[in-house]
Amino acid sequence: MERPATRTVPAESQPASSAPDPRTAAPKVLGRWGEDLAANYLAGRGLLILERNWRCREGEMDLIAWEAPEIVMCEVRTRRRSRTGSALESITLRKQRRLRRLAAVWLATQEHSDFLVRIDALGIQISRDGRCTIGHVRGVA
Repeated sequence: MERPATRTVPAESQPASSAPDPRTAAPKVLGRWGEDLAANYLAGRGLLILERNWRCREGEMDLIAWEAPEIVMCEVRTRRRSRTGSALESITLRKQRRLRRLAAVWLATQEHSDFLVRIDALGIQISRDGRCTIGHVRGVA
């Protein structure tokens, strides 16, 4: 993978709609918080969020966005610790194949399926002091 674009975000800049402490939140709550942060990060860069947590038989796509001229499918990973690797390192080749299948299924459900598609990964790493680093890798799969 290419080196991610990263940005450090203070914990207090978390979305107001979900205010758990990212250092102590339960895993599902932490994941939702990370997806909210990622959606805000992408929207702040001009992407239009089309869908969140889109599900089908093949699995789930965390975020689907539009950045002309492409549909951007996003996998979001949030981690508190780096003992097992970074959030971005947790996206395996197997997961990348699944993301490609999910993108194909989503496109098949659309009236117009001739969109250009890009699959991105966003990794949110939370430090002990509550600071978050967002890594964004474009075109991972």
